[in-house]
Amino acid sequence: MRYAILLLSVLLFDTNALAKSKGFSANDILTGCRLSMTPPDRRLTPSEGIDVGTCIGIVGAILAHAGRFDRERRFCPPTGVNIGQATAVLVKYLESRPETWHTDFRALTLIVLGQTWPCNS
Repeated sequence: MRYAILLLSVLLFDTNALAKSKGFSANDILTGCRLSMTPPDRRLTPSEGIDVGTCIGIVGAILAHAGRFDRERRFCPPTGVNIGQATAVLVKYLESRPETWHTDFRALTLIVLGQTWPCNS
């Protein structure tokens, strides 16, 4: 249900939010990841909805392709791991390493999820 609300908020966003679009560093994406872990009854602004959607979109896409990356980037999450769990792993890692926040969030996601759930083969 929360993801349906987020999708709706992204579809109904104002154009000013798009004009203020950010980059892909952890600095730019981390706020949306933190917001994605807030209680589901908290109302998000349209801008916050875009931030959350950006985070869960990136995490979800990378998680969905976990086993399809080349050998260096491939990772193997346990069956049943969802976007929320993967996002929580990323937030925990990033909050303990602010020196990495200037780095591309997509690259950090691959690194962190690879360290968390390496493939055995």
